[in-house]
Amino acid sequence: MNDSLVVPVSIVNTTDKTANVEVSLKVDGPLKITSSTKKSIQIQPNSTSSVTFGILAQSQVGAGKIIFETSGLAKVKEEIDIAVRPVSPLIVETGSGTIAAGKEVKIDIPKNFLKGTQTTTLTISKFPAVKFAKHLKYLVGYPHGCIEQTVSRLFPQLYFEDLAKVVAPDYYRTTNPVYYVKEGIRKIESMQLYDGSLAYWQGGTETSWWGSVYAAHFLVEAKKAGFNVSENVLNKLMKYLSQKAKEQSTFDYVTYTQTGRTIKKIANKEILYSLYVLAMYGEGDIATMNYYKARPHLVSEDMRYLLAGAYALMGSWNSYCMKLCRMLSLLREQTG
Repeated sequence: MNDSLVVPVSIVNTTDKTANVEVSLKVDGPLKITSSTKKSIQIQPNSTSSVTFGILAQSQVGAGKIIFETSGLAKVKEEIDIAVRPVSPLIVETGSGTIAAGKEVKIDIPKNFLKGTQTTTLTISKFPAVKFAKHLKYLVGYPHGCIEQTVSRLFPQLYFEDLAKVVAPDYYRTTNPVYYVKEGIRKIESMQLYDGSLAYWQGGTETSWWGSVYAAHFLVEAKKAGFNVSENVLNKLMKYLSQKAKEQSTFDYVTYTQTGRTIKKIANKEILYSLYVLAMYGEGDIATMNYYKARPHLVSEDMRYLLAGAYALMGSWNSYCMKLCRMLSLLREQTG
């Protein structure tokens, strides 16, 4: 768009006579000729000559066509299709608001976009979360990708079927969220390895511990929601998580301050997440939970909430309340 083109046209005279040729140019679509539309040229026998034309892509978007025709030596017609695209990338503007009962709201639709490129969608819903439609739309649909991408697409469809239909209706014209969740469950089950863990990619052989916990979390929630989940897959997956949670593995947790950085050993976050999911499944590991409860320096702040939640799921409300109160106290101390 707004680009200028200098178009050379070569004419070949394959005869043994001098030829006079007229070349004409026509355009269609968002194109404009900036030179003369016709040019004449004399070509010597068995030789080549050329003429040039000027073309401008206008401030519009669409399919253009360049048409050359010759007369004199021979009648030839050549058509060239060319796309005229905008200079800028795709721009998306969104907004949200609330309409009170009995009130009117005026919505101003932007008018500064290129002609023929603007699409406007207005969604009205009783769901307050529809304001997040722009982000949710990227999540819903068929669960392609690695184990993390697959589960991330499935979770919102599991909880927000009605909302998903509102924010992404194109995905559900021929199918529905139930279909996508079922397909996702089958895909996850097909990614299980011999030791009960899940591969990072479908068909892969390398275990993803975090992906296994994340997918286990989803499968437990899907089962609660009434979806058919293989008991054999779940049992093997939970056995894997139970074994990994007992390893007491750690990693270097680095924090930065104005005076430098601090490194300390903390438990792998997959451990606490595994304990939480095991508790959700009804197979909580109290002994391992107590191990980390007695060693809070090994548990990162975000994982302390999962540990407290695991106690709550196991019905240990005293431990849950003590753990949660301790976490809130530590947070108050750190934030002043």
